[in-house]
Amino acid sequence: MRNSQDFFPEVESSHLWHVFWNAPNAIFTRHLNIIADLDMFQTTHDYSGFHAAARCAFGGPICIADYPREHNLTLIKQLVASKPDGSSVSLRPSVMGRSVQSYTTHREERFCKLATFHDISFGEHGPWTGTAIMGVFNMRTKTYVEFRPLIECINFKANCTEYALRSHVTGNIIVPLSGASTRSKVKLELGHRGCDILTLLWGTHA
Repeated sequence: MRNSQDFFPEVESSHLWHVFWNAPNAIFTRHLNIIADLDMFQTTHDYSGFHAAARCAFGGPICIADYPREHNLTLIKQLVASKPDGSSVSLRPSVMGRSVQSYTTHREERFCKLATFHDISFGEHGPWTGTAIMGVFNMRTKTYVEFRPLIECINFKANCTEYALRSHVTGNIIVPLSGASTRSKVKLELGHRGCDILTLLWGTHA
């Protein structure tokens, strides 16, 4: 099911609008027993990385509409993993992503943030049974910086647990971080058309 209206490749503002409005819409559509569709995108466009990151964070279908022989293979390889037989499989979280900010507007001075979760519990229970994932998107046309509480990335209560946070863009890993403390903050800095996917792993600091 389509989760929002289309964007227009030649209209720059529509790319930001498209990603932003899919975030709060997903708060509703995730309860409809459907897989939200963000529509297709091109891998050679100025906003191709922006759209690719959004589709990874949402967890819906990844549909590419490139011209023949015009593909950004470096970007495509970040969306898939290789299987033992040599074929590829798309990487999708087990929970559909949605906005962590229900009442923000498109032009507010803050990042658009999507939270999702990949469950590897196999029937177990607890914060250690999966990986928290957050997509962060700069809706501004200039570099912007935020300091956000770690608990916003986790998106649920998990007391007395330590975490390692990894940035997909930089590859940097921050450890240890405490989710129980509201003083644990994460610095987010993104430029124009900037986006990142943060992965939060549970563990115990020795």
